[in-house]
Amino acid sequence: MVSAAVATRAASASEAHAWRWAALYLVFSVLAPLAYLFHRVRRGAIEDIDIRRRRQRFGPQLLIVGCFGASWAMLRVGAAPVPLLNLATVLFIHSVAVFGITLRWKISLHSAMAAGTGFLLWVAFGMVAPIALMVVAVAWSRFRLGYHTPAQIVAGVGLGLAVFVPAFPLFS
Repeated sequence: MVSAAVATRAASASEAHAWRWAALYLVFSVLAPLAYLFHRVRRGAIEDIDIRRRRQRFGPQLLIVGCFGASWAMLRVGAAPVPLLNLATVLFIHSVAVFGITLRWKISLHSAMAAGTGFLLWVAFGMVAPIALMVVAVAWSRFRLGYHTPAQIVAGVGLGLAVFVPAFPLFS
């Protein structure tokens, strides 16, 4: 979902190098944390990449926040296109909020990101029904897989909207 949001912002940027910045951002903010999670799973340090046990979340979540923060700084210092920098700002805030909540209570990160990305796609393309369907599908899958309760999913959707909606001026 982060990839869809980044692609939307890169496409809206007028600079020709926006796609290079988008790729670089995705490597450091998404692929690096995923590689770390897969490594931790292989070593047995965490159960799975969903990190269902709260006591296993601190290190990986802190790394994720660090990766989003470092990626934002890289875009800022490198004078990346404004649409990408704005998105990186919102995603960094989002990662800090998830980190703070998940240390005390399990919240659906997937539902939060689906709602936030869904809002961004709605702003960009105006397609409400397919986007709402995407958010519902993600939420349902998290519930059906047994990873989250309805309260955790609703809180995730609420968090995603609470972070992305106030940032609306950055996306319009």
